Amino acid sequence: VAEDVIMPALGMSQETGVLLQWLKSEGEFVTEGEPLMEIETDKVIVEVEATASGILSHIVAEAGDEIPVGQTVAQISATDEPTSFASDLTNTELESEDSTKLPEAIEQIEVSISPLAQRIAAEHQLDLTQVQPENSCVYKADVLAYLATRSPTVPQPISVNEVKDQTTLASPKARRLARENHLSLNNISGSGPEGAILATDVLDAAQHQKEKRIPPELTSDTVQRPAISSSWQVMVQRLTNS
Repeated sequence: VAEDVIMPALGMSQETGVLLQWLKSEGEFVTEGEPLMEIETDKVIVEVEATASGILSHIVAEAGDEIPVGQTVAQISATDEPTSFASDLTNTELESEDSTKLPEAIEQIEVSISPLAQRIAAEHQLDLTQVQPENSCVYKADVLAYLATRSPTVPQPISVNEVKDQTTLASPKARRLARENHLSLNNISGSGPEGAILATDVLDAAQHQKEKRIPPELTSDTVQRPAISSSWQVMVQRLTNS
């Protein structure tokens, strides 16, 4: 039986986590207790260990995806189990001499969609059945590639900068702080793994922007004193001599 790999809950109030990177590739053998993926919550960055030994398969999430707690992101299959993402075809008789039955099997192949790809498709009101993935899972790259081929006359719900912000590797807290401070993630350098933008990076950028808006402090050197008229000088001189 395949073991599900899920987004773990590391705190009572945690609702989602961000997948920073996979430490193993699909089709690779993993051992129970071995680091499998790296995730980030609002508070910590941790490595998640494999809960079983077997072949890593059925990966449906990629780096940068924000995933709800408890959602399955991959599976660990026993070495004697198939690792393909095709649905059960036991009721379909495929005869090598009868090519007419091949389309029936192809139609039954399931295609999974990563959470980030679903979100971008929803924002652009895309029909995901029109997106042709490179494999059995639709990733954000597939959706963005399809967007690039669309006619420029088709209205776009969001701007290019907003699309870049949503595809930038950043923690949920960092995204929230960027929205609150009206900052574009595109202009912020990340200090996390693989350049991921963390909350501290956004706070630093917000502070830097705030400092740029503060006018320089006036000093005695910068204050220009008004010129003294000659009549005023004469009056002062007379008062001094009296």
